[in-house]
Amino acid sequence: MRRSRYLKHKSKNTKFKPYKLVVVSIFIFLIVIFCFISYKVSSLEKFSYVNNKDGNAEIIVVDPQKDKIVKILIDKDFQLESSRSLGEYRLSSLWVLGQKEKYKGKLVSESIVKNFGIPIYLWKDGDLTNLNLYQRVKVLLLNTRNYNDDYLLNSKTPKDSILINFVHPYVALNLPKMRIEDLTGKKGVTETVSKILETVGFKTVDYSRGYDDKLDCEVVGKNKKYNDIVSKIFDCTNILDLNLYIDLKIRIGKSFSDRF
Repeated sequence: MRRSRYLKHKSKNTKFKPYKLVVVSIFIFLIVIFCFISYKVSSLEKFSYVNNKDGNAEIIVVDPQKDKIVKILIDKDFQLESSRSLGEYRLSSLWVLGQKEKYKGKLVSESIVKNFGIPIYLWKDGDLTNLNLYQRVKVLLLNTRNYNDDYLLNSKTPKDSILINFVHPYVALNLPKMRIEDLTGKKGVTETVSKILETVGFKTVDYSRGYDDKLDCEVVGKNKKYNDIVSKIFDCTNILDLNLYIDLKIRIGKSFSDRF
């Protein structure tokens, strides 16, 4: 009788409890997620973004491999020619206009490319941003607020000491050759686009001019990484062509010049 009670009591204690499995499963899942995010953050490449700092534009260059940050400040009263042919505005007003016109911080990043020739497409305006999750985590870990501004950009012709921060290590290592097909019908577009991409590390070896009133922007190349870098800067259609005779070809038309 006692043995029967003992076995019954032991059976109750050793009975499988599903909630324990759930807890363990959640714990393992969280560890896997943490490891995955940590890996993605640690393997990030150099990136830069423009941050709205009280109406000023704070360009922050992040080098995750070196845990290094460079800050470049543009004063909120700096007069800029807006992208998308919206006119001239003070920088602080461009942040507001971007929200009003539904472009958000993209209008400011595009206007910086247009006015300063700085290759940048990422932005942060308060809680709004187009930084991906891993970039946001890296920025949070580095706590960018603890860094002072390294440069003050007060001219539309940035010094080499500023532009060198936007060289892409992978591109600069290979110096890929590119061709520009300028079908905008406007003067100076080829030179501007070429200069911006040469800052990144590309080399213009050929160009042609013509006119296409329907074409916006296409980036054609056989290296996906090159394609991604350029197409993001200028918001272009990305076309992979493994048989292309040159590293990269950029085709820009009237629609591009209208918004550039």
